Amino acid sequence: MVKRLYNLIYPLDDRAPVVEYDKYIAVTALAYSLREPHKVKTSVRGRSDYSHTTFEAWIMSDVKRLQSYESIIINWLKSTYIKNGVAGQKAVVFCGTVKFCTHLRSIVQKAFPDKLVKRFVAEDPASHLIDVDIIITTPLSAGTAQDIPGLRYTLLTVNVASEKLNVQVLGRLRRLKEWPEITPEFYYLNCVDIPKHMDYMRSKTELFKPLVLTHGYVDLGVSI
Repeated sequence: MVKRLYNLIYPLDDRAPVVEYDKYIAVTALAYSLREPHKVKTSVRGRSDYSHTTFEAWIMSDVKRLQSYESIIINWLKSTYIKNGVAGQKAVVFCGTVKFCTHLRSIVQKAFPDKLVKRFVAEDPASHLIDVDIIITTPLSAGTAQDIPGLRYTLLTVNVASEKLNVQVLGRLRRLKEWPEITPEFYYLNCVDIPKHMDYMRSKTELFKPLVLTHGYVDLGVSI
């Protein structure tokens, strides 16, 4: 009914031509698995909906599991930013909680001592987005209204249903003005043993289709 009224008030012939969306980002899903999928915790007690905060806490509750998860992120940084990045370009890792951001910043800094690694959450200064190499943040902290100059690589470790938030995080990548020949790259983690992760991956595939150049899938062959 609303659509019919809209077409009546604004006939198609009277509208300006639709401008094609500027596609400039390459997206890749990175798949991993769980060593003990029956033990995973992904929801708050008494509730059935997926909670990434709960999942992240579960990862951090076991040292071996946490180290395996950290290695996924460290290896991603090695194969993308460390291997191909140049001075002035940045990488961002989006995590679910401030606690994990704080922990991961320390781990990443130790792994790459010659890079400047900063955490950016609510209490951190905006300068942590500017004169740095690698930024560890959350979707709510740096997912909206934040311009990160030179951002070439993004890794989203957080699985959420919100289409708005997923698009906002994707949108942190802008065309690289100083390197117009380079395609910014967006990656996200996906656990094949968690049904909601698989649902969210299918949703992202449809959601991102009109917004990105490509959308690939890589099985990391890693279990945490």
